[in-house]
Amino acid sequence: MLGNSYLRNPLLANFGAKTMPYRGLGSGIPRILREDCRMEISDSKAGNQFTATVWRPDVVENVKNVVENNPDVVEKYIENLVVAEKSALKSTLKSTQKAIVEIIEKNPQVTISQVAEQLKLNMRGIAKHFKNLQAQGIIRRVGPDKGGHWEMVSP
Repeated sequence: MLGNSYLRNPLLANFGAKTMPYRGLGSGIPRILREDCRMEISDSKAGNQFTATVWRPDVVENVKNVVENNPDVVEKYIENLVVAEKSALKSTLKSTQKAIVEIIEKNPQVTISQVAEQLKLNMRGIAKHFKNLQAQGIIRRVGPDKGGHWEMVSP
């Protein structure tokens, strides 16, 4: 694996190094992949981080049974996850960016100049916010400048 290891909890890492078979900082995910364990990695571009979920075999079997026997519950759970992810994403945005996202959600055909007018800010600054939102993968433009629309990128 490439990348930099970052100790989020130095106290816990230090404890683990002294009490468990320690193989070096940042070696966990490659070892899990070599063991062929059930692991999911979800990328959070907004937080510039990722989450690795390692499933125990018994949990995988229980989840499979729940999914097969309760599809409506699972669907509702997924909907709640999407809502929570969107809410978390909005909380990381600047106030102007939040306002832009809300305007786009109400009217995907809105233009940058219309947003600038609604927010009573200059068009150049709003255009910069749009570019930042696109770079963060929060919104994207679908279609041409004239006749196209803005789309929220699903988390």
